Amino acid sequence: MTKRVVSKTSAVFVVSAALLLSACGGSESASDDASDTSSATSQRDSNASASNASSNAQTASAAANDAEDEVEEAIDETSNKVANVTDEAADKASDAMGNAKAAVNSAAADGKAAVETAVADGKAAVENAVADASDKVKATAASLQSGGDAAAGGTTHEIKMYTVNPDDPRKRMWFEPRVLLAQPGDTVTFVPTDPTHQSSSTDGMLPEGEAGWEGEINKPVSYTVGKPGIYGYNCVPHIAAGMVGVIIVEGEGKLANLEAAKAESAKQPGLARRAWPEIWKEAEDAGYL
Repeated sequence: MTKRVVSKTSAVFVVSAALLLSACGGSESASDDASDTSSATSQRDSNASASNASSNAQTASAAANDAEDEVEEAIDETSNKVANVTDEAADKASDAMGNAKAAVNSAAADGKAAVETAVADGKAAVENAVADASDKVKATAASLQSGGDAAAGGTTHEIKMYTVNPDDPRKRMWFEPRVLLAQPGDTVTFVPTDPTHQSSSTDGMLPEGEAGWEGEINKPVSYTVGKPGIYGYNCVPHIAAGMVGVIIVEGEGKLANLEAAKAESAKQPGLARRAWPEIWKEAEDAGYL
């Protein structure tokens, strides 16, 4: 029993001695261990932070690269759109220029055609005027020539102009005679026996090439007939009152313009249109036609 107590005491002593030694000699070791532990922890924390920083840097770099790629894609897309818009604008401008040029060319062509037409019309008008003047000059020359023939031996005839014909039961205005037969080169003189009258040849009732005549009111007028044919005449102020007549010039071709003269007489106004059938019958009855 005593041994066991001693043993327990010894054990207690040994344990106490060990604890004392540990407290005295082992305190530095415990402190070093604690320091090492703290340093290791700090190192781990530092390494973890560095690792995290590196990871974050890599992530940021990747994000930056992605952003740069997106920017480049946006730039390329914008550049393509700008290029497309530019090309479209250039096409529209080219089309507009082409249309404008076509319009100008068309207007120029139309203007040229109008000018050419106007020139052609003017030229035709001038040519017609020259031809008419030439015909009148020839007719005048022929008339003058026939006047020379009359002076050399042609007959002079007189036709009186009445306001009231004394031999007419209806008391009409009258040329006396209103039907006259003449020869080429004869001269016919119209005498205003009563006032307000004159004598003019009737257009459409003359042989081709004859110039005709135009007298003044209250004044005598003379005309030398040329080629054979029908010479219709009238008093201009009184044609509607039936004051008309005809000279028939003998010779070859005398009836050449008869139908044209009759057609023209049928168009005349008022009493003249009624008088002409009487005149044509009178000429036929006299054997002039």
